[in-house]
Amino acid sequence: MEKHYNKLRIKTLEHLLLPIIFFSYVYISYGIVIQGFVSTEIQIYFNINQNIVPLLNIPIFLGTSLGFYIYIYNSKIKYKKFFYSFLIMSIFINLFIIILRNFLYFILARLISAMGYGILLGYLFNYYYFYKLQFNVKSISLEWRNPFGILLASLFSYYFVQILSWKSAFYFLLTGIFVIIGVSFLPNIHNIQNMQNIRFSLFKNLSKEKKFLVIQFMIIYFIIGNNFYILVMNIKYLLVSLLNNHIVSNIYLILFSLSIILGYFISIYLYKNFNLKTLIILLNLLLIFTSFLSLNIFSYNQEIYFISSNMIIQTILWNIFLIYSINYFDTFEIYTVIKLIFFMFFLGGIFSSFFSFLMFKNLYINIFLLIIIFTILFIIMFLILSKNYNRHNHFMKR
Repeated sequence: MEKHYNKLRIKTLEHLLLPIIFFSYVYISYGIVIQGFVSTEIQIYFNINQNIVPLLNIPIFLGTSLGFYIYIYNSKIKYKKFFYSFLIMSIFINLFIIILRNFLYFILARLISAMGYGILLGYLFNYYYFYKLQFNVKSISLEWRNPFGILLASLFSYYFVQILSWKSAFYFLLTGIFVIIGVSFLPNIHNIQNMQNIRFSLFKNLSKEKKFLVIQFMIIYFIIGNNFYILVMNIKYLLVSLLNNHIVSNIYLILFSLSIILGYFISIYLYKNFNLKTLIILLNLLLIFTSFLSLNIFSYNQEIYFISSNMIIQTILWNIFLIYSINYFDTFEIYTVIKLIFFMFFLGGIFSSFFSFLMFKNLYINIFLLIIIFTILFIIMFLILSKNYNRHNHFMKR
């Protein structure tokens, strides 16, 4: 009877929790990515130099990291009034983006809005891992990093931005109020002892050997974040440069987003049926190959094909390496490690913005050269890591 009751509780909580997490991450990923998908329209609206546009991504990644840090490490955030008031403010700040033409106000509004994403991300992150720990759910799924917000951003770009201007893309961010309403119905987790014990577990609590392993993982996640965001955040500019047509470019944005979702589902199949270490090596080599082809093929259709292929491979690699990483650590250490992973992803996004600014001349060529160089570094780091796998296999869960 008790076993049946526990299964019923898990099923009930899962049905309540996962849809809210799903739509919340769609909202967050839309808010982060949409700026890259309307980058050329923003450049025209504010009449700024094209090479400045990549720097506009820095407030997004910086703000999200700050918000995530505030929630994870500041105990005062546990008070729901602060949590909801800041999120509501960050949602309605997008109204100022819609009505103001001042460039500095735009940057400030995006920073504050991104901090709201980070705080919401921290809340979802805590709740998701509470769910896994509280009910001893051992399988690690990928709901926390959902790519459908990118598809939503591309659909908005196609159906609304070209008709109503780039500002219409930010109207969707006002629907974050419904996300807040959904989150408010989740049971309170802050008074649960199990969660309090791991809430503030920091990097310093790991052993020396595991710290060394974590540092290696973090370098690789920085590479993954840089490669992913340097392509995603510049894709609109690349497409417009290739096709010289905003409408057609927006159509290709939808196909580009679908390629990310396809990679997400392919990764789920691959990590269940193939050796992860071999997959990671092959995916990196394939990523180098497609990046090289992107530099040497001059047909527009072929260029679009290899850009999309590059994105599929990156998405698969991201998810596969996440599963590989999780196998190194026990449940409580995973919580600490994945917190660091979030920061490294966004740090990679910040650096990809700097790289895009510094290498804006011939950006199309420079992007894929940079991906090739960083992917080679990924392989080197991964080979070093695989040696530690054998040396420290007593860390492994399976």
